[in-house]
Amino acid sequence: LCEHHNPDATLRSMQGMIYCRLGDYEKAAEALVDSLRLQPDAPEVLKNLAIVSHRLGRFEEAVGLLKKVIRLRPDQGQSYYDLAKILQLLNRNDEAISSFRQFLNLQADHIDSYNNLGIECKPASINIKPQPKPLQICIIDTQKRAVCGIEKQARVAF
Repeated sequence: LCEHHNPDATLRSMQGMIYCRLGDYEKAAEALVDSLRLQPDAPEVLKNLAIVSHRLGRFEEAVGLLKKVIRLRPDQGQSYYDLAKILQLLNRNDEAISSFRQFLNLQADHIDSYNNLGIECKPASINIKPQPKPLQICIIDTQKRAVCGIEKQARVAF
């Protein structure tokens, strides 16, 4: 465990994701907010709270949370994609296009984003420059892997 790890924050975050999986989004939000009080800049918890906020129909809150995740982890493409999808729901199309473009600069092979851009703008105006990505090897402890697995399933809502 790193020096910034807070076991109480991790426990509340995991409880929040369990509530989310059970469909109790109010309790999920409460647990995730508690976790963030203990570790305010935890990107995974912010991301999960954005998912829960989206499911509760709190779209502006979800937008703010995803923007904070992006500030903390600008190389995490999925957050740009999720942000773009919510911005589309809010008819904030210029911002959605910008977010889709940022996502595609990180993950140029994502077909759905090209489809979304095609819906919002003329194909000739899409100017995406695919960037080669370095090979990354990550070692994640078992507890973290379990939390990420839950996060990936919850992310389907976007």
